Amino acid sequence: MKTTIKITGFISLFLISIGTLFKLLHLPGSNLLLLFGPLCFTVLFLPVFFIRRIRNSESSLEKATNIIGLIALTDIFFGVIFKNLHISGANILLLLGAFLFAFIALPLYMFGVKKKSEKSMSEKIALVFIGIYCSMFIILYSLRFTFDIINTYVVLSDQQVKSTKAINEIIADYDRMMKDKDIECGEIKKIEDLRNDLLNYIQEIRILLISYSESEYNTDEIFNNYRLISNGDDIDITNYCMGWEKGKELKNKIINYQTSICNYLTTHEKKGLAIEINSLLNTGDVKTERGLMNWDQAMFNNVPLTGALAILNGIEHDIKTAELFLKRSIVTDNNTTQDSIVQQ
Repeated sequence: MKTTIKITGFISLFLISIGTLFKLLHLPGSNLLLLFGPLCFTVLFLPVFFIRRIRNSESSLEKATNIIGLIALTDIFFGVIFKNLHISGANILLLLGAFLFAFIALPLYMFGVKKKSEKSMSEKIALVFIGIYCSMFIILYSLRFTFDIINTYVVLSDQQVKSTKAINEIIADYDRMMKDKDIECGEIKKIEDLRNDLLNYIQEIRILLISYSESEYNTDEIFNNYRLISNGDDIDITNYCMGWEKGKELKNKIINYQTSICNYLTTHEKKGLAIEINSLLNTGDVKTERGLMNWDQAMFNNVPLTGALAILNGIEHDIKTAELFLKRSIVTDNNTTQDSIVQQ
């Protein structure tokens, strides 16, 4: 049994330590390492270790201490696993486990239970506990974004939403003008279809992101106030969701919309405006400290949940701005043409 404890303890500590390093350096594979490490520790190491200690307990106090320690550490590491898999209840398990370990099991172990025969073995096992315990909480808390940064994302998102609503009102006015003047064009209808498809896809991504958020409020309430998301600093949700080719698909839809508008403007001798819209909806590679990155990676890789939602709001704002430029140009050209006819 001692051999089993040593092997499972070593494997668990190794996986979690490497996973922690990968996480800090934002290297791929960290999530898998931080899934299998705690799983190995919780399912293989903890039961064997504590069953042995419970059987060898010399007093009821020592037995109770070991049972509480088993429950506490099981809660903590199942909480970590749940957190990694974005399963609800992770925070409750972490808080309950941390409370039991810090305020009950640890004091009893340090000051209430002593066993000379197990001294050397306990010292070795203590290193495993300390290493794993510290590593997991470094991951969970040292990488958290500060409240100020998250709040900045929320404020920015609120401003974008207000601006987009104002743009929508202006676009509605231009739509009425185009309808009154019987301005119809198959190309405009195609552009509007691409716009609707793009906006629907953005909404689909928002719903997916929010479905993994931790909040007691419903989706509609969260849409109106991102402050209701308790885990707005979670970068794993963004990486997980956008890793399903969502980022690439979003990029392709933006390019299709951008190309359609620019082709229309170029055909109608509006190259200057086409260049402006091309810049507004640019999805080219982004220069970063690590070199060139694909647009989707630069936008969403290791971005907190609230930040990803703010970025999506910003993209929607740019899409509507491009539409505003297009329709304003169409209405303005039509008015100029009619004035010329009247003067002649």
